[in-house]
Amino acid sequence: MFFQEAPSTMSTQIKITRNSQFTNHAFLEHMKILAGDWSYLLCLNLLSSTKKEEHQITEIFENLVRANPFNRIKYEFFDYLAVTKSGKLDKINILIQKIRPMLDNMAFYVENEANKTMHLTQKGRNKLFFVG
Repeated sequence: MFFQEAPSTMSTQIKITRNSQFTNHAFLEHMKILAGDWSYLLCLNLLSSTKKEEHQITEIFENLVRANPFNRIKYEFFDYLAVTKSGKLDKINILIQKIRPMLDNMAFYVENEANKTMHLTQKGRNKLFFVG
């Protein structure tokens, strides 16, 4: 999506600058490029559900995802600020458990540098993509 951000002393003001038809075309082209480079994508949205501007961006992005279903692209929303506002980062485990099957499918490379033993290898070409 296309937007401009004008900071103010009270809050950030966002103005959507392109119509949905143009935005949809750009979204499709961008996702085609990503899907061509990666065999599987997870779009993880960490924006706030209570901040007006962030909610607006989330709404537009979710509409784009719903209007253009992709087999190899998954989307997940997780209000990071709301979940971690108490300062307890262990609540992120809620998200990790929810997306664990996707993470297991993606995997990543892990090597012990001290003894050069490999613990985990990446499966295919996968990418975790963050929104926000």
